[in-house]
Amino acid sequence: MTGKAGWLGDIAYALARLRCPVRVDFVRIMTGSDVDEVIQQVKDSFRIHVRALLSQRRWLTSLRARESMEANGLKPRNPIQYRAYLDIAMPHHLKALTLILTGEHPLLDVRGGWSQRGVEIAPEWRRCRFCEGGIEDGVHALFICNSRAELALLRTRFWEDVADIDPSIRGCSHDPAAWIHALCAHPATCAMLGKFAFDVLQLFGMHRAFSPPTHVWVAASDGIGNQDGGL
Repeated sequence: MTGKAGWLGDIAYALARLRCPVRVDFVRIMTGSDVDEVIQQVKDSFRIHVRALLSQRRWLTSLRARESMEANGLKPRNPIQYRAYLDIAMPHHLKALTLILTGEHPLLDVRGGWSQRGVEIAPEWRRCRFCEGGIEDGVHALFICNSRAELALLRTRFWEDVADIDPSIRGCSHDPAAWIHALCAHPATCAMLGKFAFDVLQLFGMHRAFSPPTHVWVAASDGIGNQDGGL
């Protein structure tokens, strides 16, 4: 295929431009086994890239060390394995939970990192709009803040529903972040968590975000502010 444009050349070019490049000489691809080997290389490239993202970017903490409960009790930790929460039937509930898990939510921990005219809010000042005492991230909004009656009621009802399915989940850890992993590991509680995430984000969206003093705005460096927002 040297010197000729074609779809094989397009594939080779695309694979070479992956974040973890896959180099393929299609002249040497002769059998089905050769094709299978290329497919495996692409899967491995994707897996390596996802692991790197999970380890390097702080707003993806909710995706780290995820576990999936299987019938035999095993809990695989393949970062590209299909997850039960992707089967949530209500699209807006699925979207809300995905926003929490991927750190693309509109809470101040993310929004405060969006660069505006070259500045962003210092991370320690991205505080909760209700209690102003903790960093307003997904875990805080879902499980920690107790300064709003409506939020406390949503949380109480949520845990009551979860207890009907598996009362052990809340006691599985003292770390609220671990509750997200445990809830997502059980297909029966995924839909509940999705609805809860949607209701909580809706409630936060109805109120003005915390506005820190101007002196805590800091210069955005290397585009990190825009990356925090996922834009």
